[in-house]
Amino acid sequence: MFIGHYAPAFAGAAIEPKVKLWHMFAAVQLVDIVWAVFILTGIESMRIVPGFTAANHFDLYHVPYSHSLPMSVVWAIAGGAAYYFARRGAGRTAALVVGAGILSHWFADLIVHTPDLELWFGGPKVGLGLWHYREISLIVEVGLLMGGVYLYQNLTEPSHRLGEYSPGLFLGFMIALQAFNTFGAPPPTPNAAAITALFAYFILIGGAAMLDYTRKPKPR
Repeated sequence: MFIGHYAPAFAGAAIEPKVKLWHMFAAVQLVDIVWAVFILTGIESMRIVPGFTAANHFDLYHVPYSHSLPMSVVWAIAGGAAYYFARRGAGRTAALVVGAGILSHWFADLIVHTPDLELWFGGPKVGLGLWHYREISLIVEVGLLMGGVYLYQNLTEPSHRLGEYSPGLFLGFMIALQAFNTFGAPPPTPNAAAITALFAYFILIGGAAMLDYTRKPKPR
C-alpha cells in the first residue's frame, strides 16, 4: 500500500490537535522508511519481478525486520515512546496516536500484500493479495485517503489564504503519485526502488508540513 497509509495520518492529526500532520506522515511510513534503509544496507532483500502482481512488481521475500508483525509492534512502541519524550508537552494521547499510526502500517499492508508479512519470526506469512487486482487496489487506496482528508478538512480550518485549497491540491498530487506507482514501469533494481521510495516519502512529509502551515485545528 502507498497513499492508503496516509489515511490514518490525516485522521490522527485531525483527532489529536497536538500532533502535527507531518509527524503523522513520518509515523505511518516509518516501517517503509526502515525497509528502504534495510534494502540499501543489505539487511533485508527483495526482487523486482515485472508483473509479480497486477499493481506491484516487488517480491518482498525477506523483510522480517521491517514488516513482520512483532517488529511492527516494536517500531510502534519505540516511535511512540520517542515522540513522548521528544515532545513532552504533547502528552500521552499524542504519543499513543503516533504509535497507533506506526502500527497501522502493518494492517494496511495486510490488505494488499501477497503473503510476505511474517506473523512472527520464522512463522507463517500472510497477505490478502489485493495487489493482484490493480484497479480495485487503486480504488481502495484512493478511497481510504479521501476519507482521511475529509475528516482532516472538517476538523481543521484555514490559517493562511492557501488553506482553503491546500488539502484538495495535496490530495490531487498524492493521487497522481499513486497512479504513477500503479501504472508506471518497475524500477530497475531493488536499490533504485528503495531510493525512489525514500524520495517520495520525504516529499510527502514536506507536503504535510505545508498543510500544517496553511491550516490549524478548529476550536474544540
